[in-house]
Amino acid sequence: RTLERAGIVFLALPAQRDPIEAFSAWVDGRMPCIALLANTPGDRQRFSVAHELGHLVMHRVIRAAHVEEEANAFAAEFLTPSAAMASEFDSPVTLPQLLALKQRWRVAMRSLVNTGALVGAISPRHRVSLFQRLNKEYGGKAEPVLFPAERPRGLMQLAEMRFGKPLPVDKAATELGLPAERLTGILDGYQPGMTALPEGVVPFRPRRR
Repeated sequence: RTLERAGIVFLALPAQRDPIEAFSAWVDGRMPCIALLANTPGDRQRFSVAHELGHLVMHRVIRAAHVEEEANAFAAEFLTPSAAMASEFDSPVTLPQLLALKQRWRVAMRSLVNTGALVGAISPRHRVSLFQRLNKEYGGKAEPVLFPAERPRGLMQLAEMRFGKPLPVDKAATELGLPAERLTGILDGYQPGMTALPEGVVPFRPRRR
């Protein structure tokens, strides 16, 4: 939500396309957009959004050969700064400890394993062991979900400004030429309302050509 208030346009798409959970683009070279696909757990959604923010910040023109690795590194540092994480791990790192850190930092346990390895709290061998235990305990990408995914607000706010609040779905659907069920499915991915930009957050400004 902070990124949305800073000027990034978020689109909640009522679709799934594994393994893609989000993607981003500068629309017309001026408007930063991030699209979120449906049913992404909250922990993975946060990392996906931070990953796409990294692309928007660093890769307006993609020249690097390792853009995905760079975006992953950006996301990890954005969500779990190494300077703060260095003192967060107790040795030896265990799954219960990772679960507690997940609740504190609101990121996936697998991401925390990588961060622990980055700050030297988890050895390469122990990192492999922790991933094996996670896969055995939860399988694949699954983990205990401790917090819900966030929903963007911008599109719902625009609809409420145009049609009123609470949103009269039937009226809006008729004017937009959509079945009411279809419009409801689209807007279910959005959170009503919009709040002010928090103090100290620098907004994205459209660039003049």
